Amino acid sequence: KINQTKSYLNQMLSKVGTREGKELVSFIRRAFRRTGNPSYYNLRFNRAQHYYGPTWHTAYIRAPPGGSEKSKTDRDPTNFKYRADVFTTWFDLWKGKFGDFIHQKAYRLRRVNDAYMWSLVGMTSIYYFLFPLHILFKYAVLIPIQGYAQRFSYKTNEPFVDEIYILDKLFGHPQLKKLFTPETYHVIDYYQEYEENTENPLFPQYRSKLAKFFNVDNCCTVGYYKIGDLESGATMTVNFRTMPSCDSPYYVEDPFFVYDLWVEGFHKRGYFKYILNNPSEILKSKQVYLFLHQWIKQLQKA
Repeated sequence: KINQTKSYLNQMLSKVGTREGKELVSFIRRAFRRTGNPSYYNLRFNRAQHYYGPTWHTAYIRAPPGGSEKSKTDRDPTNFKYRADVFTTWFDLWKGKFGDFIHQKAYRLRRVNDAYMWSLVGMTSIYYFLFPLHILFKYAVLIPIQGYAQRFSYKTNEPFVDEIYILDKLFGHPQLKKLFTPETYHVIDYYQEYEENTENPLFPQYRSKLAKFFNVDNCCTVGYYKIGDLESGATMTVNFRTMPSCDSPYYVEDPFFVYDLWVEGFHKRGYFKYILNNPSEILKSKQVYLFLHQWIKQLQKA
């Protein structure tokens, strides 16, 4: 067998550079491109790029009734009868349902990294070690677990702003309503996210030791809308900042109250900028909500 293998290899090497050798190399290359590099012939096999991770959309996931995909694009528009792999379809179903939910929670994990959340973890551990002493400790452990789950849920939720309020301010402005109308405007881009720290000079109360025990940021958000108009051709950026406001020390009236709102943009006449909500005026009648801070102020007044 060794001699047969050697003779076969010698025959193959003797064909290098010949017509048969070139055909053999071409056959191997084409076979590799159909299997190891399928996107060489068909761009539909390119790797998908998204935050779920790169995936291969090949015949191993969804294949037509006749077998695997052809190496060239099928020009027959009626040949689209595919069969779906049951496990891949099940995975795609749940990924569509909970993929964005998990992404939003993971993106804001830093917001639950405060001392209060870690104290709930420590309390859970203490109750766990006290299980043998009394049955009530087995029920008491649910208190910090439920508190952690509830706080984790609303701390990592995606922030939102009252879009109707912003649009009313825009279309009610005497100069902006000449350039933008509800029938012709369109939103080009949108962004809103929590501030990363407590360095906002408008809210120094979030830099106290008590506030830092419960928060890693000031619970305020920054964002913008990029808006254009189809008729006038004008574009503008609507910048806004929100805060949790309150009229009572016991609950939050509006978790995303717009205390700062200004627009800047361009049209045929040039650059324009308008201030719709001035923070210095708004904060005279509204105050930011901070857990226990308002209670302490009420006790000091009493």
